[in-house]
Amino acid sequence: MNGLFCSPFSCFCRIIQKRFVVPASSPLLFLSDGFAFYRGNLSSVSQHQHHAVELVISEGPCEFWNGPERLHRGRVALLGADVPHRFVGNGWQCFVYVEPESRLGWHLAQYLNGQPVVSLLDQLVVDLSVAEATTTDELALLFNQLMPKLIPDAAPALAVSVDERIDSVLDYVKTHIDDPLPLGQLTEVACLSEGRLMHLFKEQVGIPIRKYVLWNRLQVSVQHVLQGQNLTQAAHSGGFADSAHFSRTFSEMFGIRPSDVLLK
Repeated sequence: MNGLFCSPFSCFCRIIQKRFVVPASSPLLFLSDGFAFYRGNLSSVSQHQHHAVELVISEGPCEFWNGPERLHRGRVALLGADVPHRFVGNGWQCFVYVEPESRLGWHLAQYLNGQPVVSLLDQLVVDLSVAEATTTDELALLFNQLMPKLIPDAAPALAVSVDERIDSVLDYVKTHIDDPLPLGQLTEVACLSEGRLMHLFKEQVGIPIRKYVLWNRLQVSVQHVLQGQNLTQAAHSGGFADSAHFSRTFSEMFGIRPSDVLLK
């Protein structure tokens, strides 16, 4: 680990360690600590709900519906956590899924202000081309161009040193992600009490420690699927009990099965 922490906005540039390039006609998925990007061309997604806060930027006007009620129509929308909805697409879309218990998720929740969905002005993305984003770097750039307009008071902060005890936990999780990783084990790694570790971890990393482990499991499993493993092998690589456990966790977070976006 490099011992540095940055704001939830500037961290998008720092943590993308591998540049994924895909044809302009192909979907693109990238997961990191507490958020995920997906760029695709979805015509529709049936009624579902997911735990992540969802930001969508669409080439053409898209729609969110809850049963017979239309929640949104436009190019840009912010959808709250656990909101039942179905999606009707129009052209290419970029979805950003954010862990609601993360620092960034908290900022987005303030913007939602209790509403299930907020329609944002199309002018916010007039210069953003979703269809041309064929790398994770370009997806991150789209997001970083939009966020200061969406939440101007949450400007990026300078990187600061991470407590070495938290750094040791981050390293341990990365290298033992296929293990159970109970909280008690991580307190031993950090030499901290459970309460102190949970508080300090969220303060410095910006996401609860259990959620951090979960997102890392998803990252590893997704990466292994993209590298050619089947769902069962990938699930075990990420520390899930089996493919059903991985698929269920993925669906609860993103509202879609991993087989629908990873095995195309």
